[in-house]
Amino acid sequence: MECSRPAAGFFVAVAAQVGPIPEALLPVVKLLLLAGVLGSATTMVAMEYFLFSFDDSSARKKVFWFCVVLFPLLGPALYCFIVYSHSDVLQGNYAKRVEGASQKRWSETQGLQQPESVMVVDCCSLRASI
Repeated sequence: MECSRPAAGFFVAVAAQVGPIPEALLPVVKLLLLAGVLGSATTMVAMEYFLFSFDDSSARKKVFWFCVVLFPLLGPALYCFIVYSHSDVLQGNYAKRVEGASQKRWSETQGLQQPESVMVVDCCSLRASI
């Protein structure tokens, strides 16, 4: 049996050597296959969401990574390890950057600075103004 793709040919050759799956293991194999497909689809959707919502790369990089993520098994994993894991959002700097930008915009639009009598308390990543 010939295949046009080397990877497909490899899997066909391995399947021919292994033989059919025993009937007793078929439900387990189907369940594992379903888990793999759902996990891959969830990762793909999550990485695309991050790409369009939080990634502050240039437009060219976004287009490149969008095309890479479209390859279901390898694309989302590459994006996750190369871009997502090194992003400011995961480092905690994103919240500080957004907070600083919103305070700056507030003072620019209102022409006022934040009153000195307001004390901000940060306890366990929860903010409260007193």
